[in-house]
This record gives sequence, structure tokens and C-alpha cells, in this order.
Amino acid sequence: MDSHSEDVHGHVASTLPREIEVGGEPMLLRRMTPTDADTLHAFFLSLPASDLLFLRRDPTSGREIAAWMSEVERGETVTLIAVANGAVMGEATLHLSDVPWTRHVGVVRVVTAHAQRGRGMGRLLLEEVLHLAPSLGIEKIVAEATVEQAVAQRLLRDLDFTEVARLPAFVRDRAGTRHDLVMFVRDVADPDLTPLDQLHGQPAAWSCSICGVLTRVPDAPNQCPDCGAGPGFLMRVEDR
Repeated sequence: MDSHSEDVHGHVASTLPREIEVGGEPMLLRRMTPTDADTLHAFFLSLPASDLLFLRRDPTSGREIAAWMSEVERGETVTLIAVANGAVMGEATLHLSDVPWTRHVGVVRVVTAHAQRGRGMGRLLLEEVLHLAPSLGIEKIVAEATVEQAVAQRLLRDLDFTEVARLPAFVRDRAGTRHDLVMFVRDVADPDLTPLDQLHGQPAAWSCSICGVLTRVPDAPNQCPDCGAGPGFLMRVEDR
């Protein structure tokens, strides 16, 4: 375990929280914390049922919201939220893997308030995740959409995601109707960071945003060796 030193360049991810503007409306973009549980729950309760069909969990359930908050607190999941007047206007979640051979892969999902559709909210949130991901050791982003979600598919293609698979009748809605699932993948990298596979087994530097401890290991770690914080709090920094 190493301490901070002058040969470390610093975080490459954009600073959060920060003020943004969507459709002329000022908002605060920041990482979600467990204190946002009630606000997030209210956000999902306000959405039409059609927006909730194919999510990984039922966010209208208080129990599922609590489980989500636990994942965020442990750093197993990173959720970004855009907030205006105390209400969530949109969220983007990056699901991280603790399996060594897929630790470099993240799965993203974006949900926006109905009033924010067509204003660029989804694009803004997804671009923020793409920018943040390399600092978490993520090199590939996976996104999913059903064949009926044409707007989502168009956004993914606009952001250079590539369709890699189409799975017939793979998901089922609440009425029991089956739908084809389309899987997209995009490679992500930061020009200020040397790709991990180009380090040839040499250690990379990872800074814990909870306790500040710097450690050097070749691959993205699953937890801080000092405080135990999960991968969502371990930010890659560049050695100089």
C-alpha cells in the first residue's frame, strides 16, 4: 500500500457535483448517495408503467430502492442523478462487475423524467457515464434496448455504440409478452490514461475517494485495501 506522492497526475474524471443546464433549465449533476432514497423512489413512482418494463429491478418497491442504496454505499454500483428543485430529473447507473475476467466491463442504464424527453437529458447522462467509466477501470460499456425502443437505439448508435447481438424473445413484459433484446457495446478510454493492457503487467495507480489511500496494482481492484470501499470509489490516476 502506497501513500500519495508527487508523481501522480490526479483524477481524470470530470468534477462532480457541478451545475448543468438542460433545455434552459438549471440542474445539479452529482453522484447519488443513500440519502437520496426517498427522492429516487418518488422519481420512479412518477414514471409511466411502460418506462419500468425492462429494468433490472422494480424501483417502485421500497425494498428494491433500499437494496440499490446498499449497492451504492458499498461502491458496487455508480448512479449519477440530475436534480432540479429537489426532484430527480434523470438517472444513469453503471453496474460494475466483481468477477475478475469481466471487471473491465460495465453495464449502463439511463432513465429520464417524462418531461425531459427530447431535451437531451438522456444523452447528457450517458456521455457523463462514458467519461467517468475509464477512471473506474472500465474499458467496455454494454447497453441494452428492446427492438421497440427505437429512440434509445438511435441514441446509442449516435454515441458510437455497436450492435453486437439480437436475442429473440429474450425479455418478457408484465403482460407476459416476449420481446427481442438488442445488445450494444462501446469501448471507452481516456487519452490521459495509459490503457491497462499497455502496462504489460506493471501496476496502475488507484486512489480511494473515501479514505484517500493510493494503491498500485495491475488490474482494477474490487475494494480499497485500507477502508474496504468498493470499486465505484476507486479512481484511476496516472503515474508520472
